[in-house]
Amino acid sequence: MTRLPFWAKHRRVRCADHCVTTARPFYDDAPMPNYRRAFVPGGTFFFTVVTERRAGILCEPDARRCLRVVLRTTAARWPFEIRAIVVLPDHLHTIWSLPDGDSDFSRRWAFLKKTFTQSWLAVSGREQPIT
Repeated sequence: MTRLPFWAKHRRVRCADHCVTTARPFYDDAPMPNYRRAFVPGGTFFFTVVTERRAGILCEPDARRCLRVVLRTTAARWPFEIRAIVVLPDHLHTIWSLPDGDSDFSRRWAFLKKTFTQSWLAVSGREQPIT
């Protein structure tokens, strides 16, 4: 068997739940990917979240206001500490620390994304056109 370079054997894949990219071996007969999440109770995690179709809505004042309210609502329901956050027009980067004994960041993100979308559409937002 011919030995392939690293870049030919691996490809980048994106986890749909929390947008973390990972590398995995790529072969024609490979089974479906088995995404793994880091369950570290009380851990600190880095996230990148992208708007649908990279729409540049996060630079609009209404969207930032919605995001701020939804972050506070989520943190009140399921505590976490925002260590850092960078909000760009079409995505955001953030570092969260969860409380001791808690590793459920996916519940927080699911609620945050759902609630942000509802708030955004209620205020002045538009859905992305379907092609």
